[in-house]
Amino acid sequence: MISHKAIQYLYDHYNKRPESPDCLALNLLFEIPQEYHNIKIDEEKIEIGSICNNSPFRTIALNNINAIIEFEETVAIVLTCSIIFLSKLSKNISIDIKNVAPGIFDKLSNFFNNNCN
Repeated sequence: MISHKAIQYLYDHYNKRPESPDCLALNLLFEIPQEYHNIKIDEEKIEIGSICNNSPFRTIALNNINAIIEFEETVAIVLTCSIIFLSKLSKNISIDIKNVAPGIFDKLSNFFNNNCN
């Protein structure tokens, strides 16, 4: 299990996309046994076969990935507001979705919606 501190570090340290998808450590995904996650990669996207077809995390554009990081038992695919953890030892997948604070527009919209009704 990846700690909350490690997850926060990933969001903080890998908060920008690389100059090119060629800079991503795609080789780490090939080190996971194919029968666990059935990962397919082409020039534009990664498809993770072990994730449900209707999930927005099944297919990810390469230019949306900030980093691919290896841990002892997992590989993390770091996106701006989420991280997909793929087990290297089983079919287990864990997805962390970043809790994003509301922006000024959201706060103003909520203020006017609550006070004008």
